[in-house]
Amino acid sequence: MAIASPSGIRVLDRPVSAGEKARYVRAMFDAIAPRYDLLNSVLSFTIHYRWRAYAARCAALKDGDSALDVCCGTGDFARELRRRVGRTGQLMGIDFSLPMLKAGQTKAQADQVATAQADALRLPFPDNAFNAAVIGFGLRNVADPGAGLAEMARTVKSGGRVVCLEFSQPKLPLLRGLYNLYSLKVMPLVGGLVSGRREAYSYLPQSVARWKSREELADLMRRAGLQDIRTRDLTFGIACVHTGTKP
Repeated sequence: MAIASPSGIRVLDRPVSAGEKARYVRAMFDAIAPRYDLLNSVLSFTIHYRWRAYAARCAALKDGDSALDVCCGTGDFARELRRRVGRTGQLMGIDFSLPMLKAGQTKAQADQVATAQADALRLPFPDNAFNAAVIGFGLRNVADPGAGLAEMARTVKSGGRVVCLEFSQPKLPLLRGLYNLYSLKVMPLVGGLVSGRREAYSYLPQSVARWKSREELADLMRRAGLQDIRTRDLTFGIACVHTGTKP
């Protein structure tokens, strides 16, 4: 049995430091970037599009607003944000995996999203720059989730929102058991066959199983200086949206 590292972070069943986790996650996403969109749709039965659309609504954006998409990946979340801010709004997406950004380049150009390679723990933007900051299925992969939320809050204007869309655990025991069976057994098999990277699709569901509870994540958002924290379950709790407002 692996002994927890001082940072409390594990990759698969190995204790690792925050820096080691960052390097592992970056290499993993670099490797699966070419098949990432396809597998997202196959493994979620395309439901992830509806999750992102709902989370984008929770950002409470309007025409002409600006938004930051952290860990933007191939740009599916930014596409939903564009529908909210209109053609006059400003969208910025950052990710530390250059192959993921390149895989989403066509979408970024079509949706007029400026993208840059950057670290979620050191966002290259001034304070109070955006009306909202969002992150979709990326926070659990950040080496220090609390620091990542604090950075997002820093870049948001007073009264703006920080939105986190993440996988969670269904509350109903039977559904939770079925979901864990699918995610821990079926996902690695299918993901490995399609991408050739079974370890990546073993890490991803295991990271969900070890992820924070709804209450723990809400507490992290409060510590990041956000208030009016709200939690909304999606698809019986398989995914969850947390929103917080900057005072």
